[in-house]
Amino acid sequence: MNAQLATKTQTTISLYGRLGNHAVVRMPGRRHPGLIVQADTVSGFVSQLQEAQSSLRAGRLPRADAEMGLLITVLQEWYAQIEERLAEAGEAID
Repeated sequence: MNAQLATKTQTTISLYGRLGNHAVVRMPGRRHPGLIVQADTVSGFVSQLQEAQSSLRAGRLPRADAEMGLLITVLQEWYAQIEERLAEAGEAID
């Protein structure tokens, strides 16, 4: 974690599609777009990864594999959403 104090600033971003739970945006100065992901979603990912890690350490490989599979599926869906929103705007990830 960065030791600097957090600051709140305002800037203009490019929004692809509508605002929502996983909004596709491009921030100024960034080559590639990204997703705005809500804090509760990040917390859920951390919990799933911790569960997968516990399962691995306990030798419960099928459970760990299932947890990781769910996370991979969500991330693949998000990446596809980014590609779709860019395509709708006449752009592509280069």
